[in-house]
Amino acid sequence: KDTALGRFEALHVLTSEWFEQDVAAEPWPLFALIRELEPKPRAGAITLFLEGSIENQGVDATEQFVASLPKDDSLDVSVKHELMARMGVVLLDIDADRAVRWVEKHGEGRDGSGLPIHLAFYWALKDGPAAMAWAMGLPDSPQRPKIIDRVAIS
Repeated sequence: KDTALGRFEALHVLTSEWFEQDVAAEPWPLFALIRELEPKPRAGAITLFLEGSIENQGVDATEQFVASLPKDDSLDVSVKHELMARMGVVLLDIDADRAVRWVEKHGEGRDGSGLPIHLAFYWALKDGPAAMAWAMGLPDSPQRPKIIDRVAIS
């Protein structure tokens, strides 16, 4: 566990400095390191990466980058899914309506089905009534009861 913590702390420093360069470096070497982390520290590293990217590159550029990630072997599908889901959560701190638009745009199909549930969980922790209002206002779908349940549990 100490090794995992050390890797996370080192990656935290690297991620914090990544976008401070005059010319943003190619992110793929950083993703290779993020992908190797255990799930919990990987989640934190992804959040740090997204926050740094938004701060230094802007929301639009960060959304475009995350949405453009390939689904093939060059990036683990689970890491792409985590990036997509965490993008919605990071957007909550900027603009809840934008977070909802992100999830509406990318939260369908097999690859995106977990995005609304992920957003519901974190949004309810931050602002339960707003999250529940959003969940209750969703159109009827097989996923809607799961989203409402996730808000209620959080």
